[in-house]
Amino acid sequence: MRQDSPACLERYTPKGKIPNGVAVEIGQMFDVTPTTVRRIWRRGAVNLTGQKTICLGVHQRKKGNCGRKRLHDDLPQRIQTIPQSRRYCFRTIAHLLKIPTSTLHCYFKRGVITKYSTVLKSALTDSNKVCRLKCVIKHVQDVDGTKFFDPMLDTVHVDEMVLHDAIAEEGLWCPG
Repeated sequence: MRQDSPACLERYTPKGKIPNGVAVEIGQMFDVTPTTVRRIWRRGAVNLTGQKTICLGVHQRKKGNCGRKRLHDDLPQRIQTIPQSRRYCFRTIAHLLKIPTSTLHCYFKRGVITKYSTVLKSALTDSNKVCRLKCVIKHVQDVDGTKFFDPMLDTVHVDEMVLHDAIAEEGLWCPG
């Protein structure tokens, strides 16, 4: 409505002034009062070289400037002071910052802090590559001159990360 009503008014107003009845008509079209239409027109109309021309700044001024003001403006800097080894869950961060966990969660939902995963795969060295190749060659079978991989249905694989699953799932919390 805010972008459309000035465009409609511009069609009706060749001299930059709203004629009688046009604000009422456009207000009915967008289901708002004529006063709202006139207010948007006054904000959007700019006097350039004697004639009124539509400016694009008719958006709401309330967005981002309303509501309760936040108490913890320095939260990202305070989180940076906490060692990374202690930044693995909301409860410890909230305890160290001396703020409620729910407040910290609100800041997370607003995007002030974000979650980062720290699981990094190390690059394979040449000795690791040779070891992996030897392991794979053990599972190759020769049947009548044709090579087949062992289906390995009797083999159990255990991932090392299963042992450290709790820490890997949580990750680290850092300023966003």
